[in-house]
Amino acid sequence: MKRLHVVLVLVAMLSFGFVLPAPAQEETAPALPPQVLSPGISVDELTLRLIPLTQEELAAAAAEWLAIVKAKTQEVVDAQIAVAALEGEAADAARERVAALALERKSLFDNYSTVLDSWGKKGGDAAAIGAFRAYRSAIVAEETRTADAETLAKQVLAWATAREGGVQLLIDVGVIAASLLGLLLVARMFRRFVFRVAGRARNLSKLLQVFIA
Repeated sequence: MKRLHVVLVLVAMLSFGFVLPAPAQEETAPALPPQVLSPGISVDELTLRLIPLTQEELAAAAAEWLAIVKAKTQEVVDAQIAVAALEGEAADAARERVAALALERKSLFDNYSTVLDSWGKKGGDAAAIGAFRAYRSAIVAEETRTADAETLAKQVLAWATAREGGVQLLIDVGVIAASLLGLLLVARMFRRFVFRVAGRARNLSKLLQVFIA
C-alpha cells in the first residue's frame, strides 16, 4: 500500500509539470578548425582563418596556443640546461640547438600574438589577454637574463639569417627604400614637367600680348 502511494505521488508530480532538476553539465570548449591550431601555419593564413571565429572560440584558441608555446619553451629550457653541462664542441652544438628551437618558438609566438590580437579586436577580456601577453614577455626576459653570451650570440645570428627573421627585415627595408627612391624619381619628373608647361605658358602669354597689341 505504501509503495502504491509513492507511485501515485510521482504520477501526480509529473502530471502537474514537476520534474527533477537535470544534472548540471560541464561547459565544453568550442570546437576549433584543426588548421587554426597547426604549429606550421603561417601568420598570414592564420589571420584569415581567425576571421570567422567568435570571441569564445578565440579564447579557446588562445588557450591552445598557450599550450603549444609552453611545450616549445620547455624544449628550449631543456636545451639551455644541457649547454651548462657541456664544454667545447659539444657545448657549441647544444647552443646551435637552443638557437634553432628559439627560432621555431618565435614563429609559434607570432601565431600566438596573432590569436590574441584577433581576440582583442572582437571584444575579448582585456585583463585575460594581458595575462596571455605577459606570459610571452616574462619568458623572453627571463631567458635573455639567464642565457650566456655565446648562446645569445648564436640566437641573434640564427634570427639574422632566417628567412622570416633578419632576411625578411632586410627585404622589407629594401622595399621601403626602393619605394622612396621611386617616389623621388617621380617627383623629379613631375617637377620638370611642371616647369616645362609653365615655360610654354609664359611664351604663349607673350605671343598673345604681341597679337593683342
